[in-house]
Amino acid sequence: MKPQHGGNLYRISKKYKIALDEIVDFSANINPLYFPDGLKRILKEDFNKIRMYPDPDCNQLISAISGRYNIKETCLVPSNGATELIYLISYLLRPKKAAIIIPSFSEYEKALSNIGCNIKFLKLEEKEKFKLKAQNLKNIIKNVELLFICNPNNPTGQKISRNTLYNVLDLAERYNVFVIIDEAFIDLIEEESLVARAQRQQNLFVIRSLTKFLGIPGLRLGFGVASTSLSVKIKNFQPTWSVNTFAQIAGSYLLADSAYIEKSRKNLIEERNFLSSELKKIKSIKVFDSCTNFILFKLITSSIRFKVEDLEDLLIKDKIVVRNCSNFRGLDSSFVRIAVKKRVENKLLIKALKKILG
Repeated sequence: MKPQHGGNLYRISKKYKIALDEIVDFSANINPLYFPDGLKRILKEDFNKIRMYPDPDCNQLISAISGRYNIKETCLVPSNGATELIYLISYLLRPKKAAIIIPSFSEYEKALSNIGCNIKFLKLEEKEKFKLKAQNLKNIIKNVELLFICNPNNPTGQKISRNTLYNVLDLAERYNVFVIIDEAFIDLIEEESLVARAQRQQNLFVIRSLTKFLGIPGLRLGFGVASTSLSVKIKNFQPTWSVNTFAQIAGSYLLADSAYIEKSRKNLIEERNFLSSELKKIKSIKVFDSCTNFILFKLITSSIRFKVEDLEDLLIKDKIVVRNCSNFRGLDSSFVRIAVKKRVENKLLIKALKKILG
């Protein structure tokens, strides 16, 4: 069975008979700022390239990623979204034993399960605000061949400090454990990224997403960072023409637009703080602090029968969709994740939640 994620507006539109463009989608963590008008122009100018195969080496895109993030071109692996890399690296390494921190992105488990891997789960506890205890991670790393880490973590919004990760990576080298760090939501705390270390450490692979922060999920675009030798192995394992022409063009164009990137970062932080502050005024929910462009909260209503499904049914009357977190391993039907959107939409959600939860 395929993991269920946010953003399936086609299913929602069909189920509730609501037009796609009328749905206010808080279930997918996408940059709410519309991309620059220049992107439409350049895609239109290059439209005839649809009759040509994409550049299999992604030269222009690699140059743009290298320039934006200060990464050596030989250490880069462009991809058809970050998810492709989760499967590629799992299939390439084929570990017999691996560990995943939960709750987290479900595709790690699916990728490892597909290769018959024995998976150990390290559960983050709500009472500890879903923060990772370094000692717990050190205990589990000694007994596996591969470790998946999502930093900042989806859906909790928590980050693991750089010092903690450095300690884990040193331990992983000692025990010959391969570490995969998914940094799909690190754009608001770019200084915490480990892309620099991934270029020189043989047992580390960092995965990044470009679709979420750049606001182009329909094009599917991401990249991985590893040592030159490992990057070559992954590219050789990757299907040819993995990244389509328009994804390469759009990614290259947007990565060069520093004004759009800085405006997006500033807006997301401002709106996240506003949304978090307003949510904390609702006494029937528990809000978890976040360093990302999404927020996790828990329903703590007095009625034990009131679950996320009930909230979903009530919010859809206002054409609002949130992320039901009950299918995240380690969470239950009292947890909700919401994306950070524009002020007018954030106010709309707050108003609806106050009306329902009071």
